[in-house]
Amino acid sequence: MQMVNRNLKSIMIGLLLVSISFNGWAEETITLKELVQEALKENPQIKAARCSWEASKRIPTKVSTLPDPTFMFGIRNVGSRYSVGSAEMSMLEFSFTQRIPFPKKLSLLGRMAEREAEIMEEEYRGTLLSVIEKLKSAFYDYFYIKKSVESINKNIELLEKLEKTAQTRYEVGIGVQQDVWKAQLEISKLVERLEILKQMEGTTRAIINSILNRPPSAPIGSPVDFDKTALSFSLEELFKMAEENSPELKRYKHFKEREEINMKYSKFQYLPDFSLNFGIEERGSLDRIWVASIGIDIPLYFWGKTAGVKEAQWRVSSAEYSLQNVKEVLFAEITSAYLSATASERLLNLYKGEIIPRASAALEASIVSYSVGKVDFLTVVTNLITLLDYQLTYYQKLIEFEKAVARLEVLTGVQFATEVKSE
Repeated sequence: MQMVNRNLKSIMIGLLLVSISFNGWAEETITLKELVQEALKENPQIKAARCSWEASKRIPTKVSTLPDPTFMFGIRNVGSRYSVGSAEMSMLEFSFTQRIPFPKKLSLLGRMAEREAEIMEEEYRGTLLSVIEKLKSAFYDYFYIKKSVESINKNIELLEKLEKTAQTRYEVGIGVQQDVWKAQLEISKLVERLEILKQMEGTTRAIINSILNRPPSAPIGSPVDFDKTALSFSLEELFKMAEENSPELKRYKHFKEREEINMKYSKFQYLPDFSLNFGIEERGSLDRIWVASIGIDIPLYFWGKTAGVKEAQWRVSSAEYSLQNVKEVLFAEITSAYLSATASERLLNLYKGEIIPRASAALEASIVSYSVGKVDFLTVVTNLITLLDYQLTYYQKLIEFEKAVARLEVLTGVQFATEVKSE
């Protein structure tokens, strides 16, 4: 009997150790910040978006430059023999022609290209933040899996000790064999959960490796503990941040500006372009002839240009409505993510401050009562599994909170936690 009580005391100590410890985990091998920095350097999606942005920045100079001039060489000959220098109408002709669009046309094209470059910049920012959000989400899932495996393994060890205790009690005549079977059944259930978690771990590892441009099965180590992100902003403050910084919203604002410039450009199509021409006619020993002329396009087919103006006006209206729609959808998504984060945070505090301590106390009390025969073995096992479920639920709510914060970073364009900077 004394040996049985000693076993129960050792189990109580073990259970106290396995009950949730928020600050005592040993340091592991990888951090979220390290993974983010690697993703910024290696992720092909980020690189592709950066290249597209860099390419778009060169377009304004290209489209606002005058078209290439034309040089022409010709010969005018009289008769069947070479007559330049002897016949008055025979000559060598050299001409240079430069086409000049109507003033402001090129500058408008340049401004449209600048807006397009700004659109590509916001697409790059949005891609960068979205990739990092995906990485964070996978990291938090990986964190949850690792901590779940750790907690379940500890509980398996404790259940094995309880099984031995139940076996001892049965052998000395103060217990029943079904207690042993119950402990073995719960161990099998936990082993089943471990197998599911191992499969999830492999999938999550493959996702992280794909973001980092690694082979799917490349090892990434175990995640270290992290401080819970502080979310100190109100919903109205988040709306204001999004209004000023959201890549999606700014992209549509630039798109609207581009269409407005395009409408101005379409009206300039009613105005003619020009061409300047200078030529020299060399006649050998005869006097040289030079020619200078100005050509003016005639915007004769105005109905096509009118259709272009109407098209541009409709495009401006479309851009305005698209911007309005994007803003409404964005604010709705911010509201949803914010409510998810705040709800998860309240539940975190509830689990940490009340539910888990009470479940731990209930388990300790049931072990003591079991040692003196006041409660049955099933109560102890039930309390043990309940505490484990609460622990895992705490981790689940923690990663739900962090995922919601990561989503808010994408939606508002403002970084709350891990700083995201591309080289």
